[in-house]
Amino acid sequence: MKKIITIITLLILTLGLVGCGADKVEETPVEVEETPVEVVEAPVVEEVIEAPVVLEGEGDVTEEAADEMMDAGLAADVTLDAQEFDEATCKKVDGKNVISVKVTNSGEEALEIYAKGHPKGKVRITVNAVVNIEPGCGVEELAAGESVVCENIFNGVQSGENRVNIATPMGTEAKIVMCP
Repeated sequence: MKKIITIITLLILTLGLVGCGADKVEETPVEVEETPVEVVEAPVVEEVIEAPVVLEGEGDVTEEAADEMMDAGLAADVTLDAQEFDEATCKKVDGKNVISVKVTNSGEEALEIYAKGHPKGKVRITVNAVVNIEPGCGVEELAAGESVVCENIFNGVQSGENRVNIATPMGTEAKIVMCP
């Protein structure tokens, strides 16, 4: 048994000193073929962006100005022959821009104006996609043929061009109102 242990010990020592040959791997260099890369410059595309038409003064967009804006690709959704509202102006009140609109009920049934205290109203006034919950109309219901001036529209109003919408059960009408 001593002989076997001695032989195993010698074998282990020999393998430890000489090694098993696993770390003697010959490295063969791998040739990497370089492909030439051609640099191609992309064509320069100059996009011409026309400046928006700026209207002089306050108030409604005129038909001529609307045509210019539509030709320039701007405000193509303006309702020129609006029946539900035909007046829209902007003025400074306490340092902020406030829009006033005259709303006319051209239908045959009474219309309810949407407001903070009257959330079931079907007439909604928006400026730049922001619903005004306190439009300052003074009435909640507008009888057929009646008009009212809503003069406290400031949510969403900014200097420059403002898209004012009046949405009623008969449809939506839009105007572009310029603010200082």
